[in-house]
Amino acid sequence: MLTLEVFMNQLQVLRDFQDKKDERQKLVEQMYTSSFVIDEFGDDLFTSYIRFLALMMNDDGEWIDYYIFETQWGKEIMDITVNDKHHDLRSYEDLYDIITVTMKTN
Repeated sequence: MLTLEVFMNQLQVLRDFQDKKDERQKLVEQMYTSSFVIDEFGDDLFTSYIRFLALMMNDDGEWIDYYIFETQWGKEIMDITVNDKHHDLRSYEDLYDIITVTMKTN
């Protein structure tokens, strides 16, 4: 299990990578306006990094995936209920709390 600070730093690495990838995709779309081109560079590494981070956090509930892909890094605010207790999923800290709560209940 990682500390909150280390966990947040590792998530930020992922976020920065995805932001740069999104910028690169926009440039590719501008260069190739008549066709559909997807920049897949780094997708396998990105996915592996998420899996490794989930392993380090004992994230059996796949909350990291959910936070990144379903909430778009907390942009889509989700309210989660775990053990009849309400949790917001808006930030790295919220994600960390949900993982630690669900880890204790499994």
